[in-house]
Amino acid sequence: MKSLRYSIVVFILSIAALPGCSDEQDTPVISGHQEEIQQFINEGNLLKEAVRQKDNYLLTFENGSVSLPAAAARSIDMNRAQWKTLLVLADNNEISIPTLGNDINDAVISVKPNPSGFNPLAAEVFAAFPVKGRARVII
Repeated sequence: MKSLRYSIVVFILSIAALPGCSDEQDTPVISGHQEEIQQFINEGNLLKEAVRQKDNYLLTFENGSVSLPAAAARSIDMNRAQWKTLLVLADNNEISIPTLGNDINDAVISVKPNPSGFNPLAAEVFAAFPVKGRARVII
């Protein structure tokens, strides 16, 4: 009988010692640098360049810059042809940053020369850019 009481007490104590489960999901921890980069993305600023300096990366956007410690970033892969940069942080979180591109060939959907029939030097161009923003045409 003593061994049965002992078994029950051990069983109850082992259940009580288990960590409790909660319905709350763990929210990712966002560093100040990550938050600052996300703010530039949300405002529609394109990344112009990412330069590795001595102890940090300098991310230059259209309307400002962010200095990111080199230890906080695992890699930065800038792909101007696809208009994006992939920033992999030290904790393996990835941030896709819209980047000022250098190629619009993939963005052009259709070109219609002389759309009105009265101006042979005019063209109607439809393009879908991979980033939000604006376009400037220089002829």
